[in-house]
Amino acid sequence: MKERFKNILLILSVTINLGILGFLAYSWATSYFLSRGERVMPSEEIRSLKGLQAEEVARARGILMESLREKRHEIQAKREELIKLLMQPFPDRQAINTEMREINQLQGNIQEATVNQMLFETQKIPPEQRSLYFNTIRNRMCRRGMMGMGMSGRGQWWGRGHMMGRW
Repeated sequence: MKERFKNILLILSVTINLGILGFLAYSWATSYFLSRGERVMPSEEIRSLKGLQAEEVARARGILMESLREKRHEIQAKREELIKLLMQPFPDRQAINTEMREINQLQGNIQEATVNQMLFETQKIPPEQRSLYFNTIRNRMCRRGMMGMGMSGRGQWWGRGHMMGRW
């Protein structure tokens, strides 16, 4: 009887762990793959542009994506340097601040390039398409992340929204 109880408990434990692992893997994969791909302009919008415009936008987007890829690699290298500095027995605060400023500058460059691309892509489209374009981007940005606007207001899972005022 004791052996059978242990087997049932083991099976239950493995099942629960696999369920949790599956949920976490699904959550990670969903957020990972949603964050990949075309970040600058929704594909529906680029299809609605006329011939030459669509070619210009696609070419400019390709150049931007390559540039962003290079900048992201630079940021990753800087983050690794920052970690090395932080791991030293007596970290040099000035060197750490310098690395952080360089990382922030690269991130700012990415944001500036992205906004410039958005302005380039929307300068030749009608106002209603421009509005749809930016609303689509706003919806994509706000539904992701822990601090995005969820159904309960600020934050999807964190904060008072999900607690219904029980704090």
